[in-house]
Amino acid sequence: MQLRPDSGVVDDNCVVIFCDASTYPNPGIGGAGLVIQDPNMPKWLELKYPINGITTNIGSEIEAMRLALKFTLQLVDECPDIASRCQYIALSMKYFIVGDRTWKPDIRVKIVKAAAKFVIDTKRLIFKFFKTISI
Repeated sequence: MQLRPDSGVVDDNCVVIFCDASTYPNPGIGGAGLVIQDPNMPKWLELKYPINGITTNIGSEIEAMRLALKFTLQLVDECPDIASRCQYIALSMKYFIVGDRTWKPDIRVKIVKAAAKFVIDTKRLIFKFFKTISI
């Protein structure tokens, strides 16, 4: 599967980071994962991260997004697309980027804080594509 912002498909020259996470039970033990499509790699890269301590589903999704942002630091010349199946994460980032601070401001603070410092410090446009996907 390859995605592009306007039609759901990305060409083979694009770096795409798919992030996802889960917790069982909720709250409980969680894990996060990234799948990176990079034209410079022969195969997609799959990364798995256990989450220490007890967390929630949203907490795990926040960690997956944070790990995706952290991975972008390794991409010197690339500006990757980040995709998540978590509508909560995508909406939080979308509303932060467009400047709407009214969408659930009390519960999305963790997501915005996790991303805002990274975006400001690195001065990179990393959110050309950040939306929910269906698999």
